[in-house]
Amino acid sequence: MTNNLLTAFQKSMVDLCKTKQASITLPESSDPRVLEATQNLLEKGCAKEVILLDSNGDLENIIKTNNYKIDLNDSRVITPQRDIADYMTKTKLCYSKYLEKKGRQVSEEALQKWAESPLNQAAAILDAGISDSALAGCVYNTSDVIRAALQGVGLREGNKTISGSFAMTRTQNDIETRYMYGDCGVVIDPSADQLVDIATETVETFKQLFPELEPKVAFLSFSTKGSAKHAMAGKMIEAHEKFSKRHPTIKADGELQFDAAIVPSVASRKCPDSPIEGDANCFIFPNLDAGNLVYKVSQRLAGFEAYGPILQGTKKPYSDLSRGASADDIFTSALITMLRA
Repeated sequence: MTNNLLTAFQKSMVDLCKTKQASITLPESSDPRVLEATQNLLEKGCAKEVILLDSNGDLENIIKTNNYKIDLNDSRVITPQRDIADYMTKTKLCYSKYLEKKGRQVSEEALQKWAESPLNQAAAILDAGISDSALAGCVYNTSDVIRAALQGVGLREGNKTISGSFAMTRTQNDIETRYMYGDCGVVIDPSADQLVDIATETVETFKQLFPELEPKVAFLSFSTKGSAKHAMAGKMIEAHEKFSKRHPTIKADGELQFDAAIVPSVASRKCPDSPIEGDANCFIFPNLDAGNLVYKVSQRLAGFEAYGPILQGTKKPYSDLSRGASADDIFTSALITMLRA
């Protein structure tokens, strides 16, 4: 991947990461896609450190076989060989703390098994402050990644919901459009309170990825300002009201149909007093059906690039990947995850 092959969004993420210089842990480093992404991160100077957790013990051989330009002696590359005992100790301690909070006990054998998982090691390293961020999911499934993040890192203070957002970008006539969609990957039927958490985390992600833009939040529905009466529309009204009480300085509105949220002329007719004036850029969907469908429609029919799922809500960023992710997908997700550190 050369710089001229990067999308406008990727270029902006690379520039921000070069300035931020955060570290990232990759617990699936035996996968060639992860190593190709690592090579790109190193070549472009995006990461302060990349911690490669090698569960199979064949990391060096994979690098040589695929001719990756990764020097395991590079000060920016950390491998667990010399620190594995320390990582295991930290992982056991991390899981013990989690169990203590839950009032549970497990055998030493179960504790050892938990500590042997690279996913859990990545969470413990993150929790201990050795790394700023972690990314996995091209080998392990989403539930495994979320479990490791919850048990090893925990939820951000004030938040009770893990969610998955997507950064959506499109360039037309040299104009780049940037949106955040949430939740598109985790919570199937969120309550009003969960929607407030989802919106809060989505706005935070928006600020981290697009620091030059002001977030404007639309709680979406099939109804605009009471045009239809239904419990689903009522949920979005309640979510908006609670969100605005929690974040009075953030522009937000709901319930809104999509056209009222994004077309100023429609907003002037349907909701003339709306603070976002048909210029929303953070879209909060009523359920996973809506969020997942709309992000895919935007990607496949409207020409948007979809970057995610961005796992939100933990104390420190531990992001998820699709198991079908390409090396380029992993590279971009790593950039996003480091920026959220």
